[in-house]
Amino acid sequence: KISQMSDDMKRLIGAISILKHQVDKLSRDTVDKTALHEELHKELAENRDSVQKEVTSNIESMFKETTKEMAAEREREWESEREYERDNERRDRDRERDRDRRDRDRDR
Repeated sequence: KISQMSDDMKRLIGAISILKHQVDKLSRDTVDKTALHEELHKELAENRDSVQKEVTSNIESMFKETTKEMAAEREREWESEREYERDNERRDRDRERDRDRRDRDRDR
């Protein structure tokens, strides 16, 4: 009976030793939740800053491009107005020249 108890004790000590080894291994593998939480927030902040910079840069680029396009459109409109005014001036000169010619021809 004592030898049976001795064997049982050896098995029990072996099982305890295995359990202790597993607990030690698990405790090394467990992650500190606070550290993980802080790390996650840090990464989120970095990503937010990065995304914010990229979005700001894209908005600035779009604004510059839109401003250039608007300036070009305004320039085309001004050129069109100047061309229209030149055409009107040309027409007026041509009419005046024709009128003067008719008047001279009539006077002869």
